[in-house]
Order: sequence, then C-alpha cells, then structure tokens
Amino acid sequence: MDLLGIAPVEKRKSPETIAKAEARRSAPRNKAYDDAYELRRMSDPVLRQRYECRQQTQALVSAGFIRRNPCEVCGDTDVDLHHTNYNDPYAVISLCRRCHARHEGKTRRDERRRSRRTSRHD
Repeated sequence: MDLLGIAPVEKRKSPETIAKAEARRSAPRNKAYDDAYELRRMSDPVLRQRYECRQQTQALVSAGFIRRNPCEVCGDTDVDLHHTNYNDPYAVISLCRRCHARHEGKTRRDERRRSRRTSRHD
C-alpha cells in the first residue's frame, strides 16, 4: 500500500509470456561455447577490462551511485547503460535498446570508414 492506502496495480503477464520466460530459463546452454567464451574473455586484456568495468558499474548501480535515467536520445525509460570509456566505470550514458543499437552501429561504421581512408592513403 502507498501513502494514500491504495494498493498498486499489479501487471499480469499473459500465459504465453510466462511460458516463453520459463522456456528461456530451462533451455540447455551450450557449455562448450560458454567455457570457450569465458576463457577468451579472461585471457584477452581488452575483453577483461570491459568485463571488469561492467561489473564495477553494475555494483555502483546496485549501491545507488549511478542512476538509470531516461534515454538521452528519445526519452524512453527502459534503458541500458552505454560505456563511453571502459577505463572509468562512471562514464556511462543511458540509452534505450533501439538508440543503443543505432549508436553502436554508427560508431562501428565510422571506425570502418576511418580505417578504409587510412589504408587507401598508405
């Protein structure tokens, strides 16, 4: 109950949504793939740094030092935190999935263009 004595309205999930979530939870995972990824992540210094930064950021979110604000592009409230610098766990911006995908695609596309330009002039 809130301050006015009104119980919050619970969102009820459809049986299909519940069944899909249960199927995802109980789906067998590819252990060989998971083990290979874990080994690569821990042996590659760049991937390890990203992993550790994400872990630190998650701890900061849980402790309340970082808040998930609405998307900085469109204002949606269902957001991911995008790291702008993996050396600093505080260097994050809030982006929804759609804007995050667009941002990632744009930055990767720009990197490919830059690498093509430099390789042509060599």
